[in-house]
Amino acid sequence: MDAPDRQRTNAQDGVLRRLWATETRTFKEHLLRLDIDSRRLRFSGAVSDDFLIDYSANALRRAFAVFGYFADGKLRAVTELHGAMYSRTGEAAFTVEPDYQGLGVGTRLMGRVVLAARNRGMRHLVVSCLRENARMQRIAARHEADISFEPGEVIGTLHPRRANGFSLFQETVAETEGLARAMIDVQTGLLRTA
Repeated sequence: MDAPDRQRTNAQDGVLRRLWATETRTFKEHLLRLDIDSRRLRFSGAVSDDFLIDYSANALRRAFAVFGYFADGKLRAVTELHGAMYSRTGEAAFTVEPDYQGLGVGTRLMGRVVLAARNRGMRHLVVSCLRENARMQRIAARHEADISFEPGEVIGTLHPRRANGFSLFQETVAETEGLARAMIDVQTGLLRTA
């Protein structure tokens, strides 16, 4: 059964790590599991399976960084950081599968993408969403975003602090742990297919 037990599952139960270009298939499978509303909220309109397949083909190479949340070995949520390295402004985009919404997963992903932006000298991190996406607006507000309401959308602008030794250390630990988890996932997958 794919749905989590909401009484036992929370964001801390899963693994949050960087996605690598070799995980395009995993990313595509995650996008295809999104329901109609989740797709519309992420892409600001209705999108087909073909659109998601095309999008996923190069998404992990186009984005500056992509972080995924894994539960029970499956990718269940993603945040993409777009923007050039050391540019002053970046943009973050999120997808969370319906059964994992409202569990703190988006908040955890936001913390990770803010840290990545901070350590790359980004002074502004923009998150835009449709007006009805109250969850995304709450996540942005929790991270002290300046919220502005535009026609048809809401724009949250976060202002990451300047990088320091501790923030760089935090990211190094997260990246090392994530790489180790990715290697374990690969080995586990090989054992399952053997």
